[in-house]
Amino acid sequence: MSRNLDLFPPSPRRLTMPRHDGDSIVAWSLHAPYAGAVADRAKPIETRKWWTDFRGDVVIHGALKVDHEATQRLGDRVTKYLDPLLRGVLLAVVRIANARALLPSDEEKALFFAENRIAFELENVRLLRPLPWKGHQGPFLVPRAVIDDALQGAPTTIEEFIEMRREAVNHGG
Repeated sequence: MSRNLDLFPPSPRRLTMPRHDGDSIVAWSLHAPYAGAVADRAKPIETRKWWTDFRGDVVIHGALKVDHEATQRLGDRVTKYLDPLLRGVLLAVVRIANARALLPSDEEKALFFAENRIAFELENVRLLRPLPWKGHQGPFLVPRAVIDDALQGAPTTIEEFIEMRREAVNHGG
């Protein structure tokens, strides 16, 4: 797919995704409240300062860090995504369908707007069974077998995810 350069910020930094074969899947760590909002299908656009040609499935990891500025700015819209049980865990698999310049009109879907950002359009969100995992800054790889297993018996709502995680924590998992 060729890029229409008029649609992109000036000279976006290009990021090469980690090399992977069919045995692993790329993951992104997102701060709270954004990770939970993506997993709950309330944030269908993720933004980055960098560009990549990668399209396909990405695992969403709930980072331990909270974006306090976003939490204050978004208020009640994101309260449920601040639950500590949504942090330090693999949350969902999403498909990156498209990438383009972030527009002011995207703010509602991205829960954010800033100039010179790339909008990654996300679709086909599939929650995972809660799986504690150490995240990384920048894209990282997770074994595909781990993800395939976590898709089995996965919750269908973020509330079910939180309850499943609570039960696992209470039982030493």
